[in-house]
Amino acid sequence: KMAAPKIKTLSKRNAAAIQAGVVIPQLDRIIVELVQNSWDADATLVDINLRNDNTSLSVADNGHGITFSNLKTIGSLACSSKRDPTQSSQPTFGFRGQALHSMQVYAVLTIEARDPTSHRCYQKCMYEGQTLSFEPMSQRVTGTKITLANIYGNLPVRRRQLARFKLQPVVTALASLLFAKQRGKVTIVSTKDTVTRVTLDYRNDLQFMCSQLEDPAWTPRLFAVNGDHPVFKLEGLLANQGHTSSSHQYISVNGRAIQSSFVHDHVRQLFKKSLLGRVSEYEGGKLLRSRSPAHHPVFVLRITCNPHLLDITLEPSKTAALFSNLDELEQALNDVVVKFLDAHLLRALSAASDLSESPKRPDVTASPESVASKTLQKLSPLKRFLQANTRSDAAPAAPEVAIKLRHVTPCHDDAVDSEDDDDMAWQGQMPKLAPIAKPKTGKLTRFKFDSKVFETLQLHGQVDNKFILCSIRLDGRSLLCAFDQHAVHERVRVEDLEQVCYHTNDQNPFVESKALSEPYFMSLDARDRRLAEKHAELLVQHGLKYVCTDDGISLTNLPLALLPFEDADSTTRRFSTSPVKLKYIIKALLVEPARAWNIPPLIQDVLNTRACHGAIKFGDPLSKEDQTNLLEQLSACKLPFQCAHGRPSLYPLVDLTLASQV
Repeated sequence: KMAAPKIKTLSKRNAAAIQAGVVIPQLDRIIVELVQNSWDADATLVDINLRNDNTSLSVADNGHGITFSNLKTIGSLACSSKRDPTQSSQPTFGFRGQALHSMQVYAVLTIEARDPTSHRCYQKCMYEGQTLSFEPMSQRVTGTKITLANIYGNLPVRRRQLARFKLQPVVTALASLLFAKQRGKVTIVSTKDTVTRVTLDYRNDLQFMCSQLEDPAWTPRLFAVNGDHPVFKLEGLLANQGHTSSSHQYISVNGRAIQSSFVHDHVRQLFKKSLLGRVSEYEGGKLLRSRSPAHHPVFVLRITCNPHLLDITLEPSKTAALFSNLDELEQALNDVVVKFLDAHLLRALSAASDLSESPKRPDVTASPESVASKTLQKLSPLKRFLQANTRSDAAPAAPEVAIKLRHVTPCHDDAVDSEDDDDMAWQGQMPKLAPIAKPKTGKLTRFKFDSKVFETLQLHGQVDNKFILCSIRLDGRSLLCAFDQHAVHERVRVEDLEQVCYHTNDQNPFVESKALSEPYFMSLDARDRRLAEKHAELLVQHGLKYVCTDDGISLTNLPLALLPFEDADSTTRRFSTSPVKLKYIIKALLVEPARAWNIPPLIQDVLNTRACHGAIKFGDPLSKEDQTNLLEQLSACKLPFQCAHGRPSLYPLVDLTLASQV
């Protein structure tokens, strides 16, 4: 037998190389770390110079410099003069004492600094953990200058990657830092191939964002926002229009820039859900909808909170953050962002629309907040948007038609003829047909439907493989109606499933239960186990039989509704209850086992889903015989005029009696 290998301590050189590869994996990370050190030294000007095919780098600043005692230990592992970000309300960018130590592992590191106490200048040179020189300088420097030579000289593969180095990611990262710092000027000069010079000069949010967007026309589209939440204070800048690039989204927490966080995702989702996210621009009194899915929100948000509420030390780049109270943060974001989006959406729609029926239009010169507070409760943004984009010569809106069912009375909403149907993401599936005419008295005619309509029904045929066209006689009038073939079959199927599983049509309904081939164990916590022991006999009425154990319950019988049927086709078999949903349903029954349900709501949802996925779809052709059989089955249903999910199955189209009089 081979002897077990002995655990050995890595050499200091290998350990340092491994750690350095994690802390500064790329050149852009080196630049960002050095700029952060300059800002921690209260620098306002930073000059970056890339030379020799990006193998040499220098970063100079006008900060307060480095004291002689600190210069002795600088570059050593885990040595730092920075403040702990978890304890200070004004944390520094650096805090780990790893960046400079990692840089001197892969490059010759030279530090030139002014001692603020004696105003003398010193130079220190380091490489691979060794101090090559440490001496006074005759040449004076303003603050600190860091020079790296022969970068990645001992890593040939990574050194070849320097030739493909792109400057734009560095510019984006530094812009994010400037938004967080709210002051400073950075100049980057690269001499690779051609001389490239980039200057980032922060004066205020509006000026700097426009410089990043490279378009001064964005100035009137950017607005300052703020919010005082009890836990999280927010301030910054939001744009009322989207941009084709997603790189103009900046978040900082307690003065530290973060990337790809919960905050970014939540703000994007709020913008996406708002109708403002679908608007490209509005001008000339017309609202233009965005035709490109690549419109992204533009924002700068600074979050201030107690440092104990977040963790920013999760990864080497120090740009990640986890919050201990996401619910409070989400509420703070909603208070600021949703208010802004609603206010500016209403302002945009007010400027774009010309509603003649409105006795008084909102004051578009007023602030967005005042416009929102006056009009938000009166008119929904979606309705205003539709009205602003409706042709002036459009057909009159259909009158409200109440369809009286046995237990429910759904109403059809007003129909609107859109200017551009293909672009409207919210367009309905019903074809636009002539509305039911008004009688000469000017009052709406209301038709009440019940099962008697099937006695006078005359079948005409299938339309577009989606609807079954029929005419019926009701209250002395002849109506042209359309049955939704999917909704009709879904209603037939769900009532069949209810009868099979719960015998709802019998004089004494009962739950159909089925024994499992082998017991199924389900783990429960202490509270649910106590409920299971207490309500074991009551749950038999729901088709559940089980044996209580120390860790949960062992199921022996389940209601048939929660099991795949033996004759189920491949479509419905895919939607049999998953173990996760089964546990959720059983735990809900444990809470209210004695409630007088015909069918428990969660189990009804299972039946509705099975009925829907196994029903006839739009696009399925039906013969005349199939249409007749389907309507005959519908006439025997308890609720024939709605599908399992509540959508109408019958649409009245035209009053043929009135149409014949025109």
